[in-house]
Amino acid sequence: MNSNILKSVTEIDVSNTQHTNLNLPLFLNLEWFKEFEQYILQDNQQPCVLLNTSKGSHLSYIPFFTSKQQSMFKSKKLMSMTNYYSCIFSAINLGEAEVSIGELVKTHCDFLVGFDEIHLNFIYESEIESYVKAFSDIGFKCFSYTETRNWYHDEIDCFDSFYSNCSKNMRSNTRRAKAKLEKEESFEIIITCEDDLENKLKDYHAVYEESWKHEESHPEFINSIARIAAMQNKLRLGFIYHDGYPVAAQMWFIDDNNAYIFKLAYREKYADRSVGNILTMELCRHTIEKDGVSTIDFLTGNDEYKSKWMTKSRNLCGVKITNPRRIYGLIGTAKENLSEIKQKWKK
Repeated sequence: MNSNILKSVTEIDVSNTQHTNLNLPLFLNLEWFKEFEQYILQDNQQPCVLLNTSKGSHLSYIPFFTSKQQSMFKSKKLMSMTNYYSCIFSAINLGEAEVSIGELVKTHCDFLVGFDEIHLNFIYESEIESYVKAFSDIGFKCFSYTETRNWYHDEIDCFDSFYSNCSKNMRSNTRRAKAKLEKEESFEIIITCEDDLENKLKDYHAVYEESWKHEESHPEFINSIARIAAMQNKLRLGFIYHDGYPVAAQMWFIDDNNAYIFKLAYREKYADRSVGNILTMELCRHTIEKDGVSTIDFLTGNDEYKSKWMTKSRNLCGVKITNPRRIYGLIGTAKENLSEIKQKWKK
């Protein structure tokens, strides 16, 4: 087993690795982290990729970043390569074998102990214990917490059975709203993968800018990820047009029988027409009937409307990892311990 610390995700060589993206959603693919590094990381942020390679065609890695300007008067932090665009995060295994997070962390212990704090985000609750154990085993203190919820609906066999489990009021309102739209020839619903992609991306951003979300902070990242997904036939873009004017837009990804609802927006002045719900319904129908997905996933966020569409939810967690062998790590450990004591007293 060989281990390296890379200064860029682009240094990862997968040319000898078979099944490089087997069962990995787009958010954990190498392409995602390459685009993240290019479009999201700031000039003062340095990628740090913990990489293990073994004989044959297997490699495993965890992408992090840190600050290029380190000060002896500030805590030295290592952050998972995530932000508000991220949906899930995990150590990545490429190839036939699988290296545990414990082994990956242990082989890079000498590098990791040089940090006061390590932050991991958007990890499934079912996997959090393995990260806690891995870092605890090399002397760190771990403090896990719930970041958000992930709503999803699995074991879908047909659209009708899926839709019958959605909120009754939502179904009724959406059905009436769609019937009204269908009476007006000026409204059109379009679902596409890659046809006229560049113009469709312009339409998406136009809707987003006039929605309650205002504008994308990193539009080129969104565009680049969409182009990559389109080349892999994983992109599904949905639109509602009114007189040729885009009023609702959604971006979904298809991966291994899963449909991921990544981005959605509608122009606020069309809110009373339920264009968002109508488009979600049509994309659910399309991905189930045309793409054959068995799971639809709303990704991050515990918004109330998601519970009206999905039947299950689970926690996405973060871990703050402190290093008591360094002064700022010791201070951070004390603060977290004190915080936990306060929380117990409140209960």
